[in-house]
Amino acid sequence: MIKFQSRHKVNVTLESIAFVDVVMNLFVFFFVTFSLLATFQQKEARLKIDLPSGKHAEAAKKDTDQSIVVSIMTQGEILVNEQPVSLESLSTLLKNLVEKNDQKMIELYADRSLKLQNFVEVLDVVQTVGAKRVLIRTEVPKSN
Repeated sequence: MIKFQSRHKVNVTLESIAFVDVVMNLFVFFFVTFSLLATFQQKEARLKIDLPSGKHAEAAKKDTDQSIVVSIMTQGEILVNEQPVSLESLSTLLKNLVEKNDQKMIELYADRSLKLQNFVEVLDVVQTVGAKRVLIRTEVPKSN
């Protein structure tokens, strides 16, 4: 029997194994990095609210982490600390949160295209829950 030798041998070398290791490490690095970026983004950046602008608007301070955030979206959906809430259950939830909160401060974010009636309904509830301060957030005007 005659043995034929193959001219095309595929040899796995150390260079190709090292390349696979580098690619896998890069994949893990970017996966972890983007996961952390998504986790630690500011709350306001995640919600798509087009705030109205005001002449005397100030940038939101970073020390308001303890405040209760009430957001009113374009179609009138209400979110409390990014959790959907109905208008009927808003008062009870806010009273409980204000009792537990040291600052007793509520930040109100409302989309500029929201109907005024929806805003007033939520504002009425917010004013009755015993918060020391209610901040209505607006957009900082863009300087020319």
